[in-house]
Amino acid sequence: MDIFPLFNFSSKTKQILKLPRLMVGHLFLLHVIKDTQKLFSYLSKTKEMLPNHYRVVSHLFTLHVNITMEK
Repeated sequence: MDIFPLFNFSSKTKQILKLPRLMVGHLFLLHVIKDTQKLFSYLSKTKEMLPNHYRVVSHLFTLHVNITMEK
């Protein structure tokens, strides 16, 4: 896997959107996964369950992605 596009995408997104690093991570994962409906569906459901714990949501989401990628 060529890592340069990864860092390029991440830094450009952070500059353009001025978002926290975790959000940039999600956007990059979205870029990699290319299944927007599955991604947003999971994120919104998780946010509803844990609305005040965005960091926890991020970790759960990352775990979900890791599991999905392994399949």
